[in-house]
Amino acid sequence: MAVARLDLASTVVRTRLAITGVSPAVLGYGGSFQALRLVPGVASALRASGWGEGGSVMSAGWSDTAGHPTGTTPAWLPAASPHSETTLSVVANTGVAIAVPAACFAATDTLPRFRRLAAPVIAVGTMSLSAYVFHIVAGRREPWLLTAAAAAVKAWAVRPSPLDPGSGWRFGPPP
Repeated sequence: MAVARLDLASTVVRTRLAITGVSPAVLGYGGSFQALRLVPGVASALRASGWGEGGSVMSAGWSDTAGHPTGTTPAWLPAASPHSETTLSVVANTGVAIAVPAACFAATDTLPRFRRLAAPVIAVGTMSLSAYVFHIVAGRREPWLLTAAAAAVKAWAVRPSPLDPGSGWRFGPPP
């Protein structure tokens, strides 16, 4: 929500957003990568805690092939594997979540063809609350692509929406 309140039309703000996103991503994933390789005893502690049965423990810095943490052992804290919810994983994922919009802005500004291809996603983004509500109504078992496609069609066909106040829809009689 803090990113949405920024002046995203400004090139300076977009550049700072990209730097602000890439920095924690590198810190989180790079820190995990370095901790798993340079801190003595980390890899053996992960193996002892049950990790590494599905793959190499050394991949716990970026991949979930080594499995997921079990129990309450602190041995897995240096890992940044997906869904591990460790500190390094949260820092890295927050950085990625900040950097991806900056990369999307850069791509849509510099590549007109990409902007046309991204039009359905942009349409859903203008009515994000409607997309969330549709996802809940559709149920959790529906494929996410179907939900996104239906939300894109709804965004193009039924503008504006009562669920998205910024879309121009007004409650009550027109002014």
